[in-house]
Amino acid sequence: MVPNASWIAILVAVCEFTIGIALCLGLFTRFAALGSLTLLFSYVMSGTARVCAFTRCWPSSS
Repeated sequence: MVPNASWIAILVAVCEFTIGIALCLGLFTRFAALGSLTLLFSYVMSGTARVCAFTRCWPSSS
């Protein structure tokens, strides 16, 4: 279990929404792009992003 997971999930959702709205409206585009890169980096470092997103990453058992 991850401690403080509930407020981290809320923070990530709010950040994603804010970045999406800012990029769609063209407001603070540089800061929104930097924020999206920060979120992407955190996803990659946490291990939730996979290199093979659309295929199976493990060998089949057959």
